[in-house]
Amino acid sequence: MYGILTINITESEEVLKKLLLHQKTAKHRERVEILYLLVTNQAETVGHLAALTGHPVR
Repeated sequence: MYGILTINITESEEVLKKLLLHQKTAKHRERVEILYLLVTNQAETVGHLAALTGHPVR
């Protein structure tokens, strides 16, 4: 199905929270935030993930 994410993230929710706090650039912070949203099941599709992170949905 189009837009469904199927990736394996090995980091736990707790590890990603800690990593998120230590990021120095917005780019890196956003990347860790995306992983966090996926691990915590807050985003299931690419479109939903884009909306949550403030990116335009194409």
